[in-house]
Amino acid sequence: MRAESRSTASVIAIASVIAIAVAIAMFSSVAMAQSPGAGALPGGNVIRVHYVGMPDDVGRAGCAIWSSATGWPRQREQATQRVGAPIKNGSAVCEFWVLPPGTYAVATFHDKQMTGKMALNFLGMPTESYGFSNDAPVGLGPPSFDAASFKYPGGVFDITIHAKK
Repeated sequence: MRAESRSTASVIAIASVIAIAVAIAMFSSVAMAQSPGAGALPGGNVIRVHYVGMPDDVGRAGCAIWSSATGWPRQREQATQRVGAPIKNGSAVCEFWVLPPGTYAVATFHDKQMTGKMALNFLGMPTESYGFSNDAPVGLGPPSFDAASFKYPGGVFDITIHAKK
């Protein structure tokens, strides 16, 4: 084998290994985000969000929960937990595990491109459906944390959020 061919084969092999490592890392983070939290047991503390009324099953539902107004709802990195959930018949169920009793608010969106971010138009308006706990109304911006918040007493707790567009 000529040196040039060996060099090309080496570059291809290294690129393949890097691509596989990136794919595994991406899959692991998605799988972890969809799995119950560490130590979660059936019947333990879980808030289940039923996000309904999405126009189709493309992509996934993105859900985030906050325990305070800090970062609500635009700074998702400040959310208490973030999860993605598959969509079936225009509905998805996002589960937030191992949360202590308290006050929380949830923001959801239809993540059609599976980017983990809400798609916005040039005016900053959502181009995909979205929703908030309490089906809190939207004005010129998102609802306040207080408008979307609810008391979580612990245990298994279900809420429903209807998609808005």
